[in-house]
Amino acid sequence: MSFKQLIINPGSTSTKLALYENRKCVVQENVEHAAEELAAFEKIPDQIPYRMDVIRDFMEKNNINKPVMISEGGVATNNSYGENLEYWASPRL
Repeated sequence: MSFKQLIINPGSTSTKLALYENRKCVVQENVEHAAEELAAFEKIPDQIPYRMDVIRDFMEKNNINKPVMISEGGVATNNSYGENLEYWASPRL
């Protein structure tokens, strides 16, 4: 059985993404975000829809469907949307 993991590392100026299948990295990408783009967001949680678009684009480009999602970063608890990020992100992918 194949086990796929989508690894997400949202950094201050980039979003690093990788797909692992059975512990082997299949594809990875580092998406740099221009300071001008990020300046449009008042607070870090306001970036969530923008970052989700980056994740969706990566998934679509690499034909990724419903992997286990693993994220690293500081926005994983309650955010300005009043939701837990894991519950916010998963149904919207």
